[in-house]
Amino acid sequence: MKSLAYLAVALVPLTSSAVDGVFLIDQNRALAGSVTPGDTPGFPIVISQPGSYRLSGSLTVPAAVNAIMITVPNVTLDLNGFAIVTTPVTPPASSYGIFSRTAGAASNIVVRNGTITGFTGAFSVFGPSECRHCTLQDMVLDWAYPGSVTSIDLGSFSRVLNVSAPSYSVNVKCPSTVAYSAAYSISRTLSFPGDPVPGFGICSLVGNASTF
Repeated sequence: MKSLAYLAVALVPLTSSAVDGVFLIDQNRALAGSVTPGDTPGFPIVISQPGSYRLSGSLTVPAAVNAIMITVPNVTLDLNGFAIVTTPVTPPASSYGIFSRTAGAASNIVVRNGTITGFTGAFSVFGPSECRHCTLQDMVLDWAYPGSVTSIDLGSFSRVLNVSAPSYSVNVKCPSTVAYSAAYSISRTLSFPGDPVPGFGICSLVGNASTF
């Protein structure tokens, strides 16, 4: 269920404004809803149309609530140097910065240039397959529970480039690339259990650091 916190906001148009074909998202836009069709006021923001999206300000998400749900493939989300932030609770309550739980949606997703902090999962995919042809680039992914580790699983033909994720285990399916990134652990595999598309090819792991 969407969080209805922070609904006392100034009136804004009910569709996202676009600059050069890029749709802009900020806190007021998130709270007003209608970022894309089917997006209701509050969090999570629902991205239901392919295209390019850019933050024009940081997002503050209520505790134990998901931030952004992507329900279609072919989405680029540029955090534009901003952050998606939530307040962690104890014991940890499941919440995700960016996630997809729609069959067939988890492909050709790019998230770049920003920070996601306080969530139990920064980037997560639910469904019959992992995120294929997906990219995390120039990101800081920070989980707020010292000593705890969660995972980011990416499918084949994916890229993790210049990502700092000290509380995350990053696992990619070959062929993929992980370069100049730091994580609790970085691993590669040819297939995930039950994956209908076996992995193949060689993973490129270059200039990375493990923090465990």
